[in-house]
Amino acid sequence: GRADFHVMDYNATLWALQNNPNDNLRVLEETIERPDPVGMAISEGNPKLLNALNQSIEKHTKNGDYSEIYKKYLGEDISVSPEIFDAFKEQTGISWD
Repeated sequence: GRADFHVMDYNATLWALQNNPNDNLRVLEETIERPDPVGMAISEGNPKLLNALNQSIEKHTKNGDYSEIYKKYLGEDISVSPEIFDAFKEQTGISWD
């Protein structure tokens, strides 16, 4: 009863629906398509942490761990395929090798 409307990403919506079955939540049929990348804040001047995080994301995307985590906790696989991940990395010119 504290809000009439809320916008969440798909992951958060799935989690909220599954973990709050007694709440009066409903999802509208209309979606807002915004393929924005997700970001994380890392203290400036900490390249070791940034590289470690990027390497972990790449590893778990390519070996299918993220796919399994999504299926386990959200009931469906909404992970990015390794091919899309590689295309994004190539397009942006990002390297953490």
